[in-house]
Amino acid sequence: MWTALLLSMALAVAIAAARIEAQITRAEEARFAARQAALDGLDYAAWRIAAEDAGQIEKLSTYGFSINGYEVAFKPSLESEKLDINLASETTIASFFSALGLENDEANQLAARIADWRDEDDLARPNGAEGRDYTSARNGEKIGDRLFYSIDELKLVLGAPHDVVECALPALTIFGDGSPPSSSFMQTLYGRDLERTATASSARLGTALRSAAAGRRYAITASSKSEKDNGQAYELTGVFRITGGRERPYEWIAQFESQDTMPETIAECSQHLATKN
Repeated sequence: MWTALLLSMALAVAIAAARIEAQITRAEEARFAARQAALDGLDYAAWRIAAEDAGQIEKLSTYGFSINGYEVAFKPSLESEKLDINLASETTIASFFSALGLENDEANQLAARIADWRDEDDLARPNGAEGRDYTSARNGEKIGDRLFYSIDELKLVLGAPHDVVECALPALTIFGDGSPPSSSFMQTLYGRDLERTATASSARLGTALRSAAAGRRYAITASSKSEKDNGQAYELTGVFRITGGRERPYEWIAQFESQDTMPETIAECSQHLATKN
């Protein structure tokens, strides 16, 4: 009898484990299908922007796309509203950090050192810093004289004030197009009129001109949703470049799961920035 009881218990455990495994498999399959729908949607939207709508990204919300039972909606990604530290001009970077509270001289120096980091030569700008000025390396890798691999590397720039850099990170990207960050985004992020205080140079914070010129970058988010997935949406962000080619008018730079969320520390940053002015 004990043997039969043990066997029945083992069978029950095996059945329960099989059910859990089946649920996990179904969830993974649903996630894969949702991701594939979002990927296909990104290609559709990129093609429309590059080949048909002359770069009018504001038309994204009007695009209709469905595949395999998934409805896909589109919106511009926050990446397109941010400042690209690899592409933005030195004067735009100086204006940005001046708006965040740095004195003009400090903002200009930081902008020069960011520019020296990302260029390949070993000629330092006035107040800049080249690779030889860094006494330490990370994981045996030379610091500087290349593009930034991530926005967190900004903390490694010589003399960069960590408090200001931490507050700046939510407004920075390496997937933008070099345009100044939009003033509306900055107002939402920091609750301040940064355009009015950006005095480090003649560069202005604002909405950049959108066109379908070759080399132009766009960041978009596709959200795929199916009734079978209990209403949960899968979001994927893609960054692409206009090529100007007829057969393939765009090329992808990056695709990643969306993280369009504001950090909890942003309120503290806003208070900190206010005390610096």
